Amino acid sequence: MRRVNATVLALMIAIVPLVQTAQAQSTSADDARTAKVKADVAKRLANKKTHVKIKLHDGSVVNGRLEQGNTDTFKVSEDKTGKTTELSYGAVDKVSGRNMSAMTKVGIGIAVAAGIAGILAIAVLRSLD
Repeated sequence: MRRVNATVLALMIAIVPLVQTAQAQSTSADDARTAKVKADVAKRLANKKTHVKIKLHDGSVVNGRLEQGNTDTFKVSEDKTGKTTELSYGAVDKVSGRNMSAMTKVGIGIAVAAGIAGILAIAVLRSLD
């Protein structure tokens, strides 16, 4: 009986610090994600690029425009309903823009130009016959 108690006690002494370390690491990851979300919201508000898609931890998505940001929360005016929702930075998983990036616009322009060039090349080849 004493041997079992000693074994259990030894395992408890070895495992408890590991559990505390794992909890500390997950907390620091949450803090880093919250800081990133807060910085993204502040940057978008400063640059007036407020049309956003927000993914929350529970899996739901909010589409709308950023209204204002505070130290702990920010407000979003939803596109469909027009209702203003106040969200905590900690409840947000990701903030992304709703507008196309510059590279997407360049890619579309190149594709359109290639299509026009192909049509012109086919028209010139047919006129030569």
